[in-house]
Amino acid sequence: MPDLAPGATSSIQAKRLTPVSIRWIKTGFFFALGVLALIVIATIARRFIEAAAVVCAPFLIGTALALLLDPPSDHLMKLGASRGVAVGIVFLAMILVLGGAIALGIPILTAQAQNLSDQAPTYIQNLRTFVNTFIAHHHRIGPFRLHTNFESLIAQVSSGASGLLQRSFGS
Repeated sequence: MPDLAPGATSSIQAKRLTPVSIRWIKTGFFFALGVLALIVIATIARRFIEAAAVVCAPFLIGTALALLLDPPSDHLMKLGASRGVAVGIVFLAMILVLGGAIALGIPILTAQAQNLSDQAPTYIQNLRTFVNTFIAHHHRIGPFRLHTNFESLIAQVSSGASGLLQRSFGS
């Protein structure tokens, strides 16, 4: 080791790690390792839950139907019908009720969709008027400066969304 002036330290001695600093390095390393392990476990658990939901959904629906349709079939059995006949009657009644609900619901949904398509231009114009009035009175929302009208605001949102999608999907 070269001779040093009194009070001077070499670069090797200045970089020597103390037991306290080694302990902090180990603590940081194991903390980062623990966070990484937690992320991996959470990802695996999420995928497991998603897969289990896909597999379990039909069983849960079947269980719910069985629990809902068992009391009426039991009642029909108490009236003297056999189990097969009681289940058949309850099943037929359920099919008729679902078919009736669909038959009554489709015209209502069609009328609502037609009403929405007829009223959409009015809704859009009302939205434009509201946004233009809002922007005229409020030039900022927090640190964000707003555009002067609805069209420029929509253009900014559209360009930002398309840029986000391009960055996300790499196209």
